[in-house]
Amino acid sequence: EAMYTPASWALMQTALTDAERVLADEEVTQAEVTSARQALENAVINLRKRVDRTALSAVIKAAESKVESEYTADSWSNLQAALSAAKRVEADGDATLEEVNAAKESLKEAIASLLEKVLVLNLSFEDNLTDASAYAFEVKGSKAVSYVDGVKGKAISLDGSTHLNLGKSGKL
Repeated sequence: EAMYTPASWALMQTALTDAERVLADEEVTQAEVTSARQALENAVINLRKRVDRTALSAVIKAAESKVESEYTADSWSNLQAALSAAKRVEADGDATLEEVNAAKESLKEAIASLLEKVLVLNLSFEDNLTDASAYAFEVKGSKAVSYVDGVKGKAISLDGSTHLNLGKSGKL
């Protein structure tokens, strides 16, 4: 029983019960015997083996380990939709191999399509800021800005103060 899908097993059990009932009936006709035999043979032929969901379960676990706050809202929403669909397939004892594989691939694509949020640090400071550290930004009286190589960012002057944007991805 554990080897077969619940639906195909249930159909076979129903056909078997009907065949046993016909066999026990002393007044059964040949047509009833033939019909019961054919139904049982068809049910046995149509037994479907359960599909291994191990790979799908592993991808579901990987998706569940992701942290929402690290990704953009749209890419997170796509992941959640694919994850819900994959969980439904995982729980469906009658799911076909094609359905299991499609759910697994869809979820893998959603994971690969997650877009990380860009971490931005905005700093505001007044004139004459100096710092001797390796990654210092300097502002002198003329609102000039300099920074050490290796720090990705952009500095702009607005309303008499300098604003410094440092980004994780350098896309600022």
